[in-house]
Amino acid sequence: IKPVYWYNTALCYVLGMFYSLVRKKIEQIINKNLCIYLLTLIAFAGAFLALLKFSELPGAGFLVYLFFAATVVVATMRISLDNCVLRYFGKNLFELYILQRLPMMIFLKLGMEVHIEVYFALCVISTILLAVPFKQITGKICGKICKG
Repeated sequence: IKPVYWYNTALCYVLGMFYSLVRKKIEQIINKNLCIYLLTLIAFAGAFLALLKFSELPGAGFLVYLFFAATVVVATMRISLDNCVLRYFGKNLFELYILQRLPMMIFLKLGMEVHIEVYFALCVISTILLAVPFKQITGKICGKICKG
């Protein structure tokens, strides 16, 4: 069996998909007034910080990731972090998420983790380079399937 970090982030990805389904309703409630927004932000950030102390307990790690993600989502409802790099990652999130482990495993096998900065840079660049053709190929396949 794999360590918990293998599936904790995957569960957060599912939570993100659920959020996208009910996003408008959630945002209407949270953005109703500044007080509700701030209380929500403080509650999520507080839960994240409190759970950090218990992150080694079974199941707590997932909750730490969940509340961190929720805190970032709520914070960005009022704080704009708009730039071309974030837009690119947002538009290609699925591909980057799915493919990120491939370069990590390859460069780990090659012993690159000894030089952590080089390892990190190679992983990021390789993941982006893999995501571009992956999105084009899967987009063409999905387009053919949807057309019948």
